[in-house]
Amino acid sequence: MFDVNKKKIALAAVALVAVAAYSLWPTPNKAPSLHTLRIAVTQFPNNLHPAIGDDMAKSLVLAPARPQLVGYDSKLEPVCLACEGAPRIERNGANDDVVLTLRDGLAWDDGVKVGLDDFAFTLEVGRASASGIVHGSLYRDEIVGITARDARTIVLQRNGHRCDAAALPIHLLPAHIERPVFLANPDDYRAATRFDTAPATPGLSWSAYRVERLEPGERLLLARNPHWPGPPAFFDRLIVSVRGSGAALRASLLAGEVDLVPGEAGLGTEQALEIEQRHSDRFQVLWQDTLAFSRLTWPLDDPRFADLRVRRALAYGLDRDALLRTVLAGKAKAATSSTSPILPYAANVESYGHDPARANALLEEAGWRRGTDGVRRDKNGKRLEFEIVTTAGNRERELAVQVIAADWGKLGVAAHIRLVEPRVLFGEMLPKRTIAGVALTHYVQEPDVPPRALRHSSSVPDDTNGHAGVNFSGYRSPQMDALLDQLATVCDPAARAQVWRALQQLEAAELPDLPLWFAQRPTIAAKWLQSIEPVPSVPYGTAWAFRWRDSRTPVQ
Repeated sequence: MFDVNKKKIALAAVALVAVAAYSLWPTPNKAPSLHTLRIAVTQFPNNLHPAIGDDMAKSLVLAPARPQLVGYDSKLEPVCLACEGAPRIERNGANDDVVLTLRDGLAWDDGVKVGLDDFAFTLEVGRASASGIVHGSLYRDEIVGITARDARTIVLQRNGHRCDAAALPIHLLPAHIERPVFLANPDDYRAATRFDTAPATPGLSWSAYRVERLEPGERLLLARNPHWPGPPAFFDRLIVSVRGSGAALRASLLAGEVDLVPGEAGLGTEQALEIEQRHSDRFQVLWQDTLAFSRLTWPLDDPRFADLRVRRALAYGLDRDALLRTVLAGKAKAATSSTSPILPYAANVESYGHDPARANALLEEAGWRRGTDGVRRDKNGKRLEFEIVTTAGNRERELAVQVIAADWGKLGVAAHIRLVEPRVLFGEMLPKRTIAGVALTHYVQEPDVPPRALRHSSSVPDDTNGHAGVNFSGYRSPQMDALLDQLATVCDPAARAQVWRALQQLEAAELPDLPLWFAQRPTIAAKWLQSIEPVPSVPYGTAWAFRWRDSRTPVQ
């Protein structure tokens, strides 16, 4: 009898633990607390280290807890959520001092104050080539020192006088948590970081929310950071869950299982239009022009793509206007360079309008002749065929590669579609440049900031930089490098506009990748959700999650 009771007690205890753990995740058919907001996305981050890898999904889901130090608001004005006021620029001899006044009481979510040690450690990790930190050149070449005037005033000394001195795409790292991990083996830091091995560890977040729980690849629970000194967040918890496709995401939205679908990794244009037209009584759809640049990258060390005639032929052979109508229902602007047409310094450059005759002539000139099967071959009989890769589950991209492959097929180019998981494409294939063909991907530009990570020779991902950077094509151009350097220091508006124009003209002339579009992103939210302001640039809109409100509940 004793053993039976013991067993019952043990089973009851296990059940209670299970219920307690499961209660963190509201069931789909059970309405959560009014102070829980349910967010759904189509992609989950490849990792949870805020500075390793350029992953839009990661920036999106982590911004409420670990945003970029300096980001942007909906008007593209720079903001520093960790600071009181905007960064100040002071001349210091031949250099610029960027002065940050931290919020009074700013602390990591374990209560340890954010301070100089964290900035110094972040700089140390960023300078280590094996760390894989994005924007490594910023840490190695541009920030030459960090000091503190007092506990809250941090000074970053930037090399020379720069027009974008206040642009700091830095993610702070907690020295008291991460330094022992980094010093144990700097070369293995990417694999050992607590951000990935124990992401709910207290002390890894500094903003309004903290990571409380993770189900890898499935769900992320963000809870209020009790040590956040800024405006208090309305929602106690944010639950971010992934849906494997746009169809699954739409179904969850209509079933009442989701309150917010951010535009950066949510529904496609066609699905958003359908929600807007048929379900406007339940949802609001916020359309936002963006600086998100969709492109086809191609390996320039592959002899086929190294030939500019082939690249230009593929550009002329693609009917991009039809592509935008078919895939994006016109909710996009055609891209002619990496600079969005909504920016004041966008220039008119070669647009490569649809011209199949010219495309065919260029391929003939390059030595690619049609075979009896319609596919072009070189003089050795090698077919002009390659794979075109994009992420599975994203309906727009899946449809886009079908249209692209069909257009190129008319030229005698055999492009075979390959769909892969986002974590594979962005975590392995692109950084290691293993794609045997082209990839449909995207890059989010920052306003009036040189696209160094996209175009500079030092940003080609390889072993020397820890496979950081998004110059996936392997584009190396001394002329482009020089223009990027000029943009850092030429600040007169008229002269600066000329440098921007020259950069865009060079992109159009050399086609380091094939520009496709700048899309309008649809953010879909429940009608009762207030203060949502999508941001056109880097996924910073969710960094303002502490402002979001539920109109059904009075403000306390």
